[in-house]
Amino acid sequence: MKDSDFSILIDKLLEDVEDKINDLFSSEVDTAKNGNVLSIRFDNGRSMVINSQNSIQELWFAVSNIGGFHYKYDNGRWIDNRNGLDFYDLLSKCCSDVIGRKVVLKF
Repeated sequence: MKDSDFSILIDKLLEDVEDKINDLFSSEVDTAKNGNVLSIRFDNGRSMVINSQNSIQELWFAVSNIGGFHYKYDNGRWIDNRNGLDFYDLLSKCCSDVIGRKVVLKF
């Protein structure tokens, strides 16, 4: 994939995630996007960071108290390069765990 295509893909992902998180958890979360980094901080102190590593065309996702994950774009999906998990499935699970109720983030 061309670097410019990757940048467009990442920009859309970060924008979509920020919008969805703010829509679902507006009273429970603060988000801040700075360039290719989206920071998400919940009222209970838990946090998440989503950012891109453009040079290796990866999406990185870090969750407080859990750790970090690295994703490659493959056939329209972001797949963790260590365990094969889909980014949106893990994001949904992590948000559910943080707020204490089940949510499914569909994009």
